[in-house]
Amino acid sequence: MRESHSCNYDPELYQKVKETVSMQQVAEHYGFQVNRKGLCLCPFHHDTNPSLRIYPNGKGFYCFTCGTGGDQIKFAALYQGVSNYEAAKELAAAFGIPVRVP
Repeated sequence: MRESHSCNYDPELYQKVKETVSMQQVAEHYGFQVNRKGLCLCPFHHDTNPSLRIYPNGKGFYCFTCGTGGDQIKFAALYQGVSNYEAAKELAAAFGIPVRVP
């Protein structure tokens, strides 16, 4: 019988990241320039005109062209090609959010 490891999901870490880091901060952390209308180029398809909406107040993102959307953690995970947990840990480290070590 396999032992279940729950160490790759930490709802407290996810909540801390989403409360501390705005979606715009995450996009800018990865080098995207968000315009005054809250749009930037979408990294999830070949985009020549900004089609990725960055919602204010940490409400996430949505691309009107390819349909990709989610929150800060999902953006980082998709962009880096890692799990949500790895993305949350990376964002916590980048923005100085303390991480509880099991």
